[in-house]
Amino acid sequence: MGLALVLIDVSTALIMPFTSVQVLLEISILLVFCVLFLRYYRDKLNENSLTLADAIRIGVLTGFSAGIITGFTAFLQIKYIDTSAMDPLVNAINADKSLTDAEKMSSIEALYSPLYLVSAQCFALSLFCFVIFLLVGLFLTKEKAIFENNQSQE
Repeated sequence: MGLALVLIDVSTALIMPFTSVQVLLEISILLVFCVLFLRYYRDKLNENSLTLADAIRIGVLTGFSAGIITGFTAFLQIKYIDTSAMDPLVNAINADKSLTDAEKMSSIEALYSPLYLVSAQCFALSLFCFVIFLLVGLFLTKEKAIFENNQSQE
């Protein structure tokens, strides 16, 4: 899922600037992967059953791992490809009158740190996947049949 999000970012960045079309495309990719992951887990790995707790657990772990991939590629993009991507945030920090110069410099340095970018992506995608997998898990939840293996033979 992380690689799919990176490919969407790269392909849409080459075609058009950041627009709502890109956001809708990324959300639709997340929804498709969510349904595919949960159906695969339910049908193949968990004996045709899925609880809501399993769906949430899979969602948070999927979002976290996708956040690591997208956070690392975001760091590479900001550091080496598009160095002006953080300019609006840097300008907003510099315009803040309540911060001292040392606080402004430390805030700007934190924006460019790989740890900050990866952790922000991990948090955002984990939270987003938590909500999405929760909603999709409500529809795909299937309890294990108690008497499934104890059918009478005639």
